[in-house]
Amino acid sequence: MLEYQNINGIRIPLVNLPDTKNYPLGEIGRTILKNMEKNHSSRYWDLEMEGTLIEKVYQRQEELKEKEHRILEQLENENPRPNTENMMKIVRHLNSLHLMAREMITEEIYEPI
Repeated sequence: MLEYQNINGIRIPLVNLPDTKNYPLGEIGRTILKNMEKNHSSRYWDLEMEGTLIEKVYQRQEELKEKEHRILEQLENENPRPNTENMMKIVRHLNSLHLMAREMITEEIYEPI
């Protein structure tokens, strides 16, 4: 619940912003944040006013990173690395698996918190 301060008859909400050093946002988190601001602005501002926006974005980011990691492990088990000494083939293979894992979580990145 928000607390307010009365200044010259105007109620000003007292907002405590979280320390963003505790919630570092990576690519996924920044994408979630931009999407929330652009496509779900009322929810974005509700969370911002509560002072929980960055924390919730960080939590979603960590959930999705963990899910992406689990998917990647599953893909690696189903599609083992090529048996070759050619590093470029191995890197292409791993990049392909990373892209597939990211595609599988992309829809969830754009869901509102």
